[in-house]
Amino acid sequence: MVYDFKYLRPYPPKYPAYPPYSNIENYMEHYFFDYYKKNIEDFKKIDRQYLPIFWTTLYNDHIHVNTAEYLNALDQTKKYFTVNQHDDGIRYSLPQDTIVFSASENGHGKIYPIPLLTSPIPNIGENLDKDILCSFVGTITHPLRIALYQLYGGKENFYFSEMKNWSPVITDDKFEEFKTITKRSKFSLCPRGNIIQSFRIYEILQLNSVPVIIADKFTYPFKDLLNWEDFSIIVNDPRELESKLMSVTDDEYDKLLNRGEEIYQEYFTLEKMCLNIKKILCD
Repeated sequence: MVYDFKYLRPYPPKYPAYPPYSNIENYMEHYFFDYYKKNIEDFKKIDRQYLPIFWTTLYNDHIHVNTAEYLNALDQTKKYFTVNQHDDGIRYSLPQDTIVFSASENGHGKIYPIPLLTSPIPNIGENLDKDILCSFVGTITHPLRIALYQLYGGKENFYFSEMKNWSPVITDDKFEEFKTITKRSKFSLCPRGNIIQSFRIYEILQLNSVPVIIADKFTYPFKDLLNWEDFSIIVNDPRELESKLMSVTDDEYDKLLNRGEEIYQEYFTLEKMCLNIKKILCD
């Protein structure tokens, strides 16, 4: 029996776009599939076969296809790769030598971390004066975020939005608050949520602020290509956050900010994500 993988690429998705400004054509799995088709001759030279599956739509829209049957029918001795955006990673067993370029640390396969990306932020506007040391405009999706509110929510140098639970709906006024406050902030917090990564890291780079990564562990996207300390602040213990930020000199800060702008263009657009996946496979 021949298995046609088009049935594992349901399109368009029915679940709500998140973040709300996202273009469904720019979901990571969709974008990479289109990139692959446009560059098929390059990928034919690679000794791994692409598994062209829209994992996130299969899961979120509860598509009734026996995905495991498709995967089990593959030649288990060959090498494969696929791209995953979903928080849970890939729930099915994969052929033994399958690289999963994944925005989540969860799931099956040999996981290679990639950034959690979507469409560029629309209507960013001009840069603003930095009158806030550090901010967080977001929701509660992990105990670490609660701890940060408790430690810094009332401090003079910090701005924290009203504490609220996650929702797929982001009102226009809350989105404008996020953009404005981030542009006013020297540093912007990126505490882990449901997974270690978040869209927030790459939104902050677009909004002319320096991301502060706080997590019990962190899987660094494109870890073999990037030094994350060149453009972000990494904090292991939340209690040391304020002292670490205050110790950054103006010259060091300018270097972080400028390098972040360069890094975003080189690695964290959807086009460059695809290009770097291809580069990693070729190497």
